[in-house]
Parts: sequence; structure tokens; C-alpha cells
Amino acid sequence: MALSRRRPTKKPHVPRREPTRHAVVMVLGDVGRSPRMQYHALSLARMSPNLRVTLLGYAGERCVPDVAQQSNIDLLTFTPHLQRLPRKLFLLLAPIKVLLQLLQMLWLLLVTAGSVDLVLLQNPPT
Repeated sequence: MALSRRRPTKKPHVPRREPTRHAVVMVLGDVGRSPRMQYHALSLARMSPNLRVTLLGYAGERCVPDVAQQSNIDLLTFTPHLQRLPRKLFLLLAPIKVLLQLLQMLWLLLVTAGSVDLVLLQNPPT
């Protein structure tokens, strides 16, 4: 009884595609007035075409043109409530304002932005 070995057929080489990653750059303030964070988002977006970047923060000034032209950067903005608080009601309304902003940011980050691999967060100067 003769045994014959069968050579495995070679499969054509198919380059592996990297999975798409998602980074969120959060600005606790007006996105347009934070050029440093815009350039961080731009740098992340240019690192890899498989990296989707979401720039998240308050609506206001326009972003730098390079950010607007970059195809893998999405801009998610919101309008903060209770922007101008009356002085007499400040102590009463300030905690409510903070809570509303926290809930808006969490909603955008956890629900609207979707699955996230990296979060870069900027806090405003005190």
C-alpha cells in the first residue's frame, strides 16, 4: 500500500486590513477656541486612515480649516444650558448647571459617539 502526500494548495496572499479604531478628543469648552485640542485631533487623524476621530465639545467658534477638511474627523458639539447665571441665584443654579453639562457630555460620549478606543480630555484652565 503506497501512501501519497498531497501538497497543500497555496492560498493567494490577501493583505490584512487593520480594524477601524475610534478616538474621542473631548474639550470642556468651546471647540473652536481650543486650537491645541483641534491639532491633537488632526494629528491623531493623520496617524492612520483606520483611525476615526471625534472632536467633542461646546458649539461656538469655527474649527481650523484643516480639521474641517480631514475626512476621518467628526465634530460633535452641544450648546451648554444655563450659560449666564443670575448672581443672586448662582449658588442654587451652579450645581444644576454642572450636572446638566455632565449629563450632556456623558450622553455624547457613551451613546452618540459609540464604541471608543481612546479618550483624550482637556479641562479648562481654572
